[in-house]
Amino acid sequence: MVTKESVLEILDGHFDNVKRPYFEDRELDYIGSKISIFRLNESDWMINLQFFQRCEDSAFIESHFYSNQLKRQYKVDVFDPFYFKTSDGEEIDYEASDASDVKKIDLLQVYSQAYPLTKEQMYQGDATIKETAWKEFLRDLFSYDSFREKLWLNQQELLEGFKYDKQSIEAFAVESEAFQFPDYLTSPSEISCFQSIAESLERNDPKLINFDTPNNEWKEWMDYDYGDDE
Repeated sequence: MVTKESVLEILDGHFDNVKRPYFEDRELDYIGSKISIFRLNESDWMINLQFFQRCEDSAFIESHFYSNQLKRQYKVDVFDPFYFKTSDGEEIDYEASDASDVKKIDLLQVYSQAYPLTKEQMYQGDATIKETAWKEFLRDLFSYDSFREKLWLNQQELLEGFKYDKQSIEAFAVESEAFQFPDYLTSPSEISCFQSIAESLERNDPKLINFDTPNNEWKEWMDYDYGDDE
């Protein structure tokens, strides 16, 4: 049996134990995120949070799972799915790159899928510092629907570790790229977005989900950007 209280208890417990994404990590530049909510059947549920970030060494995605079906009710996967290339086929080494290299990128591979950049998607900025150039490039790229379609794991991929496929879900699946997320001093049970998610899982009614006033756009958290800005 799924109850609102049990869902929030699991979320609060893991968030309190630092098993959660952070917008406020000053060692990273946050770029974007997505939430997926699954009521799998009469007794099982799963919430996934995908966070796209960059740091000094790489651009990467954290995929956080919360579920009553998991042995420890939580797991996180980390992916570095990107290859950056020039029109000449030269691979740009992210860690060894400088700001001028970012301007040369016109082809990405995301999870082995080719993603050619249009002229508008190529980096047009004038940053001379590597960290700034990568941050501006990736944040602009994230604004394109076609890029985000390559970036996020889809529902079927998220369900692979749960012995389900999309067709076998007996209840509902909901996802959004705009939602309210708690800061590091706040628990999920304290904000209306996650309260509504828990209630929807209890009552098996996706219409109850209220993403409230979304705060997960990177512009809301740029005060915590990694250093070296010009």
